[in-house]
Amino acid sequence: PSLALICLHIHSMSAVSFTSVRPSLAARVPVSPLGLSRACARPRPMQRMVPRATPDTQKGPIEGAITEAQDACATGSTDECAAAWDTVEELSAAAAHKRDNAKTAQQSDPLEQYCEGAPDADECRVYED
Repeated sequence: PSLALICLHIHSMSAVSFTSVRPSLAARVPVSPLGLSRACARPRPMQRMVPRATPDTQKGPIEGAITEAQDACATGSTDECAAAWDTVEELSAAAAHKRDNAKTAQQSDPLEQYCEGAPDADECRVYED
């Protein structure tokens, strides 16, 4: 039996024994209630999973365009600066559209996806009143 089951029944028994699930350890081992109560009272340490990000050694196209735009504004003319920031804006808009399209593809109805592939199926019939 698991430790939780033993902990639940510890107060009603004077002596507890359990049998191992391994055939080599199939002997019944007596366990004192005092030892089990200590085991039951002891909190188990929680296992934590810590996500670790890998360092990004390569800059994305938007970050690269931003640094180029900042350099163009610091050293170049206003036309070059405006053109560089237009590039940043276009790259940002393209990335936003890509994220939106991926989001809507994930949120689409599975029946609609099925009916795109099999429009003649019974499930895809449309009835009008």
